[in-house]
Amino acid sequence: AQDSYGSLRPQYMSQLYVGADVGNASNPSGGRTANVWVVDATPPTMFLVRWEAVQTEDKLRLTLQLDEPGTAYCKAYTITQGSSAGLYADLTAAVPVFKNTVTNWNNVYKNFEVKVSGLSMETKYYVYCTADDDELVEGATTIDPQPVQNNAAAPMLTESTGRFTLDLTPPAVSVVSIASASETTATVTLQLDEPGTAWCKAVRDRFDPPSINQIIAAGFRSETPSANLDFAVAIENLQRDTEYDVYCHARDRGTETDGVAPSAGNPGNDAAFDHVLTTKRDIHTMGDSTPPAVVSVTPVHQQTGADVNPVFRIVFNEDIQAGTGVVNFEAGGGTVLPLDITQANTGSCVQNSAKLMVILNTFTADFSPCAMQQLQVNMRYYVYFAAGVLKDNSLSGNSAPAFGSSNSYYFTTGTSR
Repeated sequence: AQDSYGSLRPQYMSQLYVGADVGNASNPSGGRTANVWVVDATPPTMFLVRWEAVQTEDKLRLTLQLDEPGTAYCKAYTITQGSSAGLYADLTAAVPVFKNTVTNWNNVYKNFEVKVSGLSMETKYYVYCTADDDELVEGATTIDPQPVQNNAAAPMLTESTGRFTLDLTPPAVSVVSIASASETTATVTLQLDEPGTAWCKAVRDRFDPPSINQIIAAGFRSETPSANLDFAVAIENLQRDTEYDVYCHARDRGTETDGVAPSAGNPGNDAAFDHVLTTKRDIHTMGDSTPPAVVSVTPVHQQTGADVNPVFRIVFNEDIQAGTGVVNFEAGGGTVLPLDITQANTGSCVQNSAKLMVILNTFTADFSPCAMQQLQVNMRYYVYFAAGVLKDNSLSGNSAPAFGSSNSYYFTTGTSR
């Protein structure tokens, strides 16, 4: 075709012809081909935004996006899985199925969640996800031949290191025993059903139970790295021979990863106060468990010119009683005079040498009434006895420590008889 100047010009179909159906391919009556469907043979692309353990101990939540309408499937395993058709089938068909669907193009590239539940607490899981598009539904009436399945993406492992479910359960405290091994302490032996820390506090018998904060503030604590094994908490600064009620509180280490306590920010789970009340145990602290101590000795150590019939006296810091054994007076030349302590307070001259007396806090060996056997003149005498020869007057009968060991005490007599 030419224009009015004789130049070539393009020829255009009329709009009516363009809008009319082709009708016959060999002799078209128009330019419009209706209901053309472009086949989608590409699986959807799935994007992992984040995933975390939230809300409960048995659940993991994944936030995903798809680049086209479709359905995402996820499942958690305690070990890594190999790539196989069986894995896809397990993700999409094995009950229970954890999935979520992007229904239209308005929601592509937008966050949606898949929650995987029914898991065990404080357990590492490897989560695999896959997705398929909606081609089977979309092409059921538009594609010839009709598609037989959706386009499926290969399953992917969301995180190679895995992720732990939460521990939101406080530890359970089992009190094994309680004992007082000294006058001012009590030791509680207990177990926790998981690693954690236990605190214990004693209050006077029938006093109000302490609060959890008061138990922790007392500062008597111990940690256990293992579950269901005995460990001890020592309570100090108690009064001897006194009745107490003891309460214990516990806190676990929070959600652990590979057996390692979490970093700061996860303070752990505290046992409830009602559970603290179940730990109450009665304890009576030990009575006097302290051995008597020497306050003074007569004659004094290294004294010279002592009487040959001396009054030897040891004063202790508490009342004493006779035990068993002998008090030895050893002359410098090696002669030993053993005085049997069991003869104390009998009024007899032991070894014809001295009367022994144990009265209140004082032990006395009086040589003056027994003139038949005097000590030698100008002679050094070493005095010594073993632990247990004298004891305190408590129910425990705590032994006085050995006296005069290694010639640590002696006196020297004078010349007069």
